[in-house]
Amino acid sequence: MHKILYSYSNNPVAGHTKNVQNYISTTYSYEHTEIHFTPLAPYETPETLEGLCKEYNHVIGNMELEPLIVIAVFIHDFLCIHPFNDGNGRMSRLLTTLLLYKKLNEKYN
Repeated sequence: MHKILYSYSNNPVAGHTKNVQNYISTTYSYEHTEIHFTPLAPYETPETLEGLCKEYNHVIGNMELEPLIVIAVFIHDFLCIHPFNDGNGRMSRLLTTLLLYKKLNEKYN
């Protein structure tokens, strides 16, 4: 999905997990930056992202918890991993819509 999202921007990292450390921060007008959260390091990202997806599929497949809870936790963990150099928020919104749509479609088909 990330590669498709960036397919028109000619971005060389489209579809690839981050290759540099990213931070969740605020830059103030007086050039002071405050870091609020440091996501996983780039070398930890691919394996952790794969594990997150496997766990989601396991939990959702076994109907262990309410799907809305599972989807919300998945998106939260995805954002904590912050797997891409750019576009994590956009990806999280696309994933939220996709996962909710899939569960709704399963319910009525």
